[in-house]
Amino acid sequence: MPQLGHLGILPAVLDLSPTIQVQTRDLSVHHLLAVNETADHLLEAASSQVVAKASAVHQRVAAEGQVVVANNIWGHYDLLLADLDGVIYEGQHAITGAVPSITELQTRGISVGYVTNNSSRKPETIAEQLAGYGVRASGDEVISSGLTAVELLSTKIPAGSKVLVVGGEGLRTFVADAGFTVVDLSDEKPAAVVQGFAPDVSWRNLAEASYAIANGAIWIATNNDWTLPQEKGVAPGNGTLVSAVHTAVGQFPEIAGKPEPAIY
Repeated sequence: MPQLGHLGILPAVLDLSPTIQVQTRDLSVHHLLAVNETADHLLEAASSQVVAKASAVHQRVAAEGQVVVANNIWGHYDLLLADLDGVIYEGQHAITGAVPSITELQTRGISVGYVTNNSSRKPETIAEQLAGYGVRASGDEVISSGLTAVELLSTKIPAGSKVLVVGGEGLRTFVADAGFTVVDLSDEKPAAVVQGFAPDVSWRNLAEASYAIANGAIWIATNNDWTLPQEKGVAPGNGTLVSAVHTAVGQFPEIAGKPEPAIY
């Protein structure tokens, strides 16, 4: 192995840090390369530590800033209206961060209402699901598009009128509790059709709704959401079922749920 002097390299001292000094007078080229490689690793490690510390400081400052912003925002409001599907839960699991956020707002004295376009279940059932995640909620705090649809019905047809319901048990209960007669067939001459989502809605249900609407029944849909978030992914929502009926009858329903103003 040639020596440094043979290569015309003058002896030098590498001052890498206050605690690392390497004299090259008697080092071979092989040794010098090893020292340089070690120096590169040390500098890289030091740079990584600086970046990590800077990132930690940035995250802390950002978090503190978010708290300040949150305090400023919620100082002006008394009520939060929170969506459910895709916001507080997805399928049967709570979304990360949703429950502690709701709890923090309730601790601050902010009232929380839960607004959902899913009319297939009763508000009490939804409140029980929220409680299972650790969210303090009651049925009175759940605002359902099914209930809004029934309120719209009450302004259009008299109590006791026949209503063909396409949807789940929750929607049927809303309609019956409002004093209307729930029917399933167009042959019963319903005055209105109320359409909401339920996993077991069938072609026959959609066909009966189409027949009734074509014969003059008022048509109200709880929502027109195209998609429904599920644990496995995104599934077709009530809007796809409404679109099927629309294709058959050539008209559009009045929408009760979000984002239309009726639910608010």
